[in-house]
Amino acid sequence: MPRLGPAHISRLRKLWSTGRPVHVSSLSGVDLDLAVHGLVEPVDNGRSPSAVLAVTQKGVIHLNEVRQGRISAQQPHHALGHRLSTYLRAKGLYTWENVEFCNPDWTQPRTWGVVRPDVFACFPYMKARNAAPVIYEVKVRRADFLADLAKPEKRAAYAVLAEAVYYCCPEGLMDKAEVPDGFGLLVENEPGKFTLVKKARRTKDFVLHADTAMTLMVKRQEPLREDD
Repeated sequence: MPRLGPAHISRLRKLWSTGRPVHVSSLSGVDLDLAVHGLVEPVDNGRSPSAVLAVTQKGVIHLNEVRQGRISAQQPHHALGHRLSTYLRAKGLYTWENVEFCNPDWTQPRTWGVVRPDVFACFPYMKARNAAPVIYEVKVRRADFLADLAKPEKRAAYAVLAEAVYYCCPEGLMDKAEVPDGFGLLVENEPGKFTLVKKARRTKDFVLHADTAMTLMVKRQEPLREDD
């Protein structure tokens, strides 16, 4: 049996997303692999010159298994991000998790387009210059941290969105000497207990961009609660 990889899952998801059998001009090797596994099947297309593929019930089940596996793999990451948010809210900050930001500087669209920081935090002041926004990048796997180091466009984006950036990870995952210049490091010693290992450099006279503030305004923010 052919081994299924990311290309197969991407193709299967695309076929399923239409919600109906799909006309294709020609069948590929990926389509053949999916058919051999019983995840798709050809449909009688009458006199049409094109082939028609439909996702089978087995294909739907396989997509769900892949999705649930991805959710399970991301759970430790999201759990740490939520504990970090709770910790920051206890210090009087507002927090947002996994909010998508677009580049507010359309004069330089190639620098970066869209980013989704794990945790965005700021103080609830009425004046933008006093908000002191900070971004926290959560890492629970060393491979993810090393991959992040190879993304200078991401660091450029964070420099536009916040006045300081921290990595947050379980204790022992990374050393402060590995953290990019200017970034800080916060480690979780035990669930919900954090230690500042390296202080981030703050951009002097940083002011929250209006587009960033509007994004935060319309996105869901977990409000401060008495029991936090």
